[in-house]
Amino acid sequence: MNALRKNSVVHTRHSKKPQQHHSKIILLSAAGVAAIALIVIAIRFFSRPPVLATVNGETIYATNVDSEVARLKKATPELFTKEYGNRSTDKLRKGILDSLINEKLLAQEARKRNLTVGKTTLKESTAAIRSKFASQEEYQQFLSKSGITEKQLSDALQNNLLVAELAKNLVSEKDITDTEARAYFEAHKSKYATTASKHAAQILFAPTDMATATSVHQQIASGADFATLAKKYSKDTGSASRGGDLGWFAAAYPPAFQSALDALQPGEVSAPVTTDYGIHLIKLLEVREGSARYEDAKAQVIADLLGEKRSAAVDALLKELRAGAKIEMR
Repeated sequence: MNALRKNSVVHTRHSKKPQQHHSKIILLSAAGVAAIALIVIAIRFFSRPPVLATVNGETIYATNVDSEVARLKKATPELFTKEYGNRSTDKLRKGILDSLINEKLLAQEARKRNLTVGKTTLKESTAAIRSKFASQEEYQQFLSKSGITEKQLSDALQNNLLVAELAKNLVSEKDITDTEARAYFEAHKSKYATTASKHAAQILFAPTDMATATSVHQQIASGADFATLAKKYSKDTGSASRGGDLGWFAAAYPPAFQSALDALQPGEVSAPVTTDYGIHLIKLLEVREGSARYEDAKAQVIADLLGEKRSAAVDALLKELRAGAKIEMR
């Protein structure tokens, strides 16, 4: 009986040890899983980019600002030099953050108004940008120099197009009256004036042939025909056959030539003038003054006025949106 009890006790002790050992394994495993879970949560928390602001619940991360600062430093490093204002990174960051807040507010308002940018519009706008470059390589060089990726360019373009849709929603061409357009034209008349131009002729001599230039000038002063002498003496074969006629020219000639031309009245001939091309005798034939007519510039006037009114409307809307928005700075 005692032997049986003894064996029973021994058996009982042996049978408990494996159970206790198994329990410890289970407990350690549970603790290990919990520890790993905490590590994963910590990694996710600490690797999450810091939040700088929330705009009506939408987040702006520090990385959004940092990437734009890095892009500007790469694309326009001169902004940070003494000669260009020596802009501090802190001021730049504040300005960028403010712009991102405005962008969020305008995008939110556009969505409220059910405004969208179609895929076709975005595709066409992207293609228009690419078409400005001679090759794909040149386009990629532009992206690299600007410090942006194609995805970032596409996102920025989409945001700009969305704001443009919002601006169109605020002010349409129908909102501009003819009276407004005419008043705008009168206030900016010089902007729409056609360029004044001058009709000139010349006789060109070799750089070392001042003697012949002086002799011909004296002949003209005595009444000789300028065009006849140009055909005979001018080294400018292009205009010589036309009696020295250079046609109408709106842009500037070489400085010495232009200065002499500007001093003439129609029909007058200059004294010999030296430029890099040689020695010139210049005759002013006619002057066409710049002019501006509302009827000629109407389409451009309306486009310019529309742009100004839309910009003002967006600025006014932004003030309202910022006043009513829940903006939290972190």
